[in-house]
Amino acid sequence: ISIFQYTSWANFNSSRFTMNVDALKKRCQSLIELGLYDSVEAHCSLAICSKLPPNTDAIAIYNILTESFFLQHDYRKCISSLNSAFQHLGYSSAASSRINIDTDFLAALKVREAKCHFHLREYNLALKSLETVPAQLRSLDTQMTLVKCYKANGLRRQAATVQLELLKQLPFALEIVEDLISLNVSSDEVAAAVDGARSQASPIEAALLKAVANMLMVKHQLRYDECRRLFDKLLAQHPRCPFLLRHAAECYALSGGHSDEALAAYQQLRLVDRLSTRNMDLCGYLLLDAGAEVDLNRLASDVMQALDCGAADATRAEGWLLLAMLSAMRGEHDRTLRFVEKAVAADPRHWLTYLFKGRYYHSQGQHEAAVVSLMQSNAAFKSLAAYELLVDAHMQLGNMREATYTAREAVAAFGCSGAPLTLLGRVLVRAPGPTNENVARAGGVRKHAEALRCFEKALRLDPRHHLAAQLRAEVLLENGLQAECVAALQMALSAGAGVGARVLLGKVQGLTGQYAEAVQTLHLAVSLDPEDKTGALAELDRLEKKLKIDRDSGVYAPPDPNPAAAALPHRPVTRAVAAASVQRRGPHDTPPATTAAERRLAGRISFGTDEDGEE
Repeated sequence: ISIFQYTSWANFNSSRFTMNVDALKKRCQSLIELGLYDSVEAHCSLAICSKLPPNTDAIAIYNILTESFFLQHDYRKCISSLNSAFQHLGYSSAASSRINIDTDFLAALKVREAKCHFHLREYNLALKSLETVPAQLRSLDTQMTLVKCYKANGLRRQAATVQLELLKQLPFALEIVEDLISLNVSSDEVAAAVDGARSQASPIEAALLKAVANMLMVKHQLRYDECRRLFDKLLAQHPRCPFLLRHAAECYALSGGHSDEALAAYQQLRLVDRLSTRNMDLCGYLLLDAGAEVDLNRLASDVMQALDCGAADATRAEGWLLLAMLSAMRGEHDRTLRFVEKAVAADPRHWLTYLFKGRYYHSQGQHEAAVVSLMQSNAAFKSLAAYELLVDAHMQLGNMREATYTAREAVAAFGCSGAPLTLLGRVLVRAPGPTNENVARAGGVRKHAEALRCFEKALRLDPRHHLAAQLRAEVLLENGLQAECVAALQMALSAGAGVGARVLLGKVQGLTGQYAEAVQTLHLAVSLDPEDKTGALAELDRLEKKLKIDRDSGVYAPPDPNPAAAALPHRPVTRAVAAASVQRRGPHDTPPATTAAERRLAGRISFGTDEDGEE
């Protein structure tokens, strides 16, 4: 506006002045939408310099001016303009916190002042500004800002009280439900607030809201097994809902032992919403476990590209943490630590950052540093993975008492899952002293009886927990209960146990005289483990020597009531029989490998007649 135009406009009489203020508001609003903030400041400054009377028109112009500063993130200048507005209205700067708020315009100015203080991390001043606004003038935005200020000042109960009232006004506000649950509000209070919100929705929407709220409460209580069943029911009805897919994937990942299901849920989520970034670093953690470098690289690239789209999202930790995982997989030590520090700077309370940091230190042999990071992770959010790494780190340091205490703490936190019980059993097996040996138990078990009870309870909670079944079998074998050990190992293999359980089964079969079954089991174990990480080849060599000694002494195998074993002395195990035994596999076994080492093995091992003795 030129000076001449402004002078003419300012000299209008009072009856036309309101109309011109309205025109100024419309003009400035258009400039704000275009991002021309300097023009807005110039227009408002000219209007203020005309010595406007302290009425609603003056407040409206100050509202436009401070909104412009706020959108530019110039919070100090916005607060200064707000104080000038209060002085223009007859209040001193020192007394601005004691203004008698009686209009919506004044309330809006105080809320903006509180938001500026909040962004400047002056949480106490922000709360003081908001508390001057009467309850009848507090809009939903005011109440949400008040919740943030209460939480920032550590007033969790006050924040929960406001959110409970908000939930009654905002049906399907799932973020409020999650926040209430994280504030440890009782399930009855949350359910009552949800019921109040359900009254405003249709019956179908109300049923869905109740199911989702119940699912979130169960998840927060760390009852992941029950939560998975609830997710399966909801996903059957809404298979392409990103919210349900994200929570289902997190639930599978955090429950332990369900990585395949978690990765499948994350894959489905990325098909539905390619730009999903929230908690995708947990998906990266699973890919790191699986060694899927290509998938992790693609995920890190997608997340970083999505987070760079907005200034607010650029400060989140997920992208930096995914880059740290990728660097760790590639063996780039300096880059890994640098990206981890960037993730910590972006979000100092992100639990997965400290979990990965502790895991990385643990893999590098820095167990003391790993313990510190893992305890930071558990302080922010209790996870089974952090407990497992903590136990391993304490055991590496020789702190068996701390390892036992940590494992019992995990059982107390995740009492409805079999994984922490298995963790406690592992620690008790290795714990020195008479803790377990003096505890007698029916069935002949006197060693590690308490650990055995942990494994059995874990299997009752999760019958397909193959690690618990395998460790239980090892304890039974140590106590001389070989038949029970075979049954436990067969159960573990049916639940999807690894090659180690198959090698142990072959060992036990050899000890009980089931040589044909032992040879078949160990040959299959060798084919499934070409690199011999489980010692399958060494166990097969040991059994070969034993069989040759028995054959030279004239007694090939002891009598066995089993018809197949009884026919064994009359049917020597030749090379052809051994090869055929490898081909007899169950429906879940993988085909035999064809590496050079295995071809050499097949040509070397022989249990044939005296004519093949040189071989």
